[in-house]
Amino acid sequence: MNALGASFVVLVGQIGRFSWMIIPVALIIALEAPELRPVIIQPLGKVKDSEVQAVTKKLQRMLAVQVIVYKAVALPKSAFYQPRSRYRAEKLLDFLAPMAPDQGSILGLTDVDISTAKGKIVDWGVFGLGRMPGQACVISSYRLGKNIEKVSRLERLARVAVHEVGHNLGLPHCPTKNCLMEDAKGLISTVDSETDFCKLCRKKSAIIR
Repeated sequence: MNALGASFVVLVGQIGRFSWMIIPVALIIALEAPELRPVIIQPLGKVKDSEVQAVTKKLQRMLAVQVIVYKAVALPKSAFYQPRSRYRAEKLLDFLAPMAPDQGSILGLTDVDISTAKGKIVDWGVFGLGRMPGQACVISSYRLGKNIEKVSRLERLARVAVHEVGHNLGLPHCPTKNCLMEDAKGLISTVDSETDFCKLCRKKSAIIR
């Protein structure tokens, strides 16, 4: 294909005689491409740039999203759980939700320990938490630095980010082994084995790349 053919498409219409019209391919692609779902990353407290970058890159690679990074804000005092000196994830979601974009999600990113209730356990430490469906989720790197062998702490954090945004999209925990939506159940080894969305989850959301 020559340079003109690679850059333009020729459309033929009939108004009396045939007339030629040249339209840039880029314009046609822009008109046909689906709108990207906005995802805001809201750093909570002191967060490393490398963590923000890893999460941004992973989200954009795995999902059809436009990532917007906000300036870091202090962790809300209302979410602090004094008995265990950590932050309640569900209260962080309450803090984040009003900042969520229309038809999108906001993801809180922090380095502090976070927790929530799980069954009969009042305070269960978690990697992340997301509303399903919903517009707010939060993840923490606090528990992701243990037993690092083949999978780095940053990659683990990025996978958890995709998992929680997946919940926002309406994806539940998946029974398929190694699916990114598999319930980690607090195990680092599960996060390490989650590499991609399974076929079942892919059929449930058009946002998955």
